[in-house]
Amino acid sequence: ALPDDDRYLFQHKKRGFAVLIINSEFDYQPERGNADWDRYYMSKMFQQLDFTVILLENLTSRKLLEKMIGMGFSKSRFASPYF
Repeated sequence: ALPDDDRYLFQHKKRGFAVLIINSEFDYQPERGNADWDRYYMSKMFQQLDFTVILLENLTSRKLLEKMIGMGFSKSRFASPYF
């Protein structure tokens, strides 16, 4: 069992945000057709859990970083060379 401070308590009226990053279009690969299902079912699941769903689709790494920083994430959290 996890300690209480490592669990998400579902007692809040507002749960928070679920940020879904869906990429289905690529420069050098075929389109990922199942991304539509990922978007639909993950959005539906998080909405049923009372999360506010934010969908980020087919963004370049620069645009994705800009959006995430705009949502309050600090750039230092993204240590990956892909950003």
